[in-house]
Amino acid sequence: MKTTVEAIKYKTKVCEGTLDFVHGCYQIIEEVYIPSIRVCFNDRGFAFLSESPRENIQGKEKIEIDAQVVKKIAQFVKIQQEIKTNYFKAVFNKDLTK
Repeated sequence: MKTTVEAIKYKTKVCEGTLDFVHGCYQIIEEVYIPSIRVCFNDRGFAFLSESPRENIQGKEKIEIDAQVVKKIAQFVKIQQEIKTNYFKAVFNKDLTK
């Protein structure tokens, strides 16, 4: 049984909002793309589904992540999706799936 999962680690630029983007303000973050579960996970604690790593990346390197950690990240993303799908509608009357 394989105990690690292949991933791609890189740095990318992110903006906090439109105003930052327009004025060229950004932060450089570290992020990992895990192809086997199609998830990006970054050093700010955000995890999200993605078909590929972001564009405009720097310092791309292949790494191995413990399979149990990847399993927990996948569970984290699944819970986020459930909250967006089910609970936001019930609590805030908002459909975040659109």
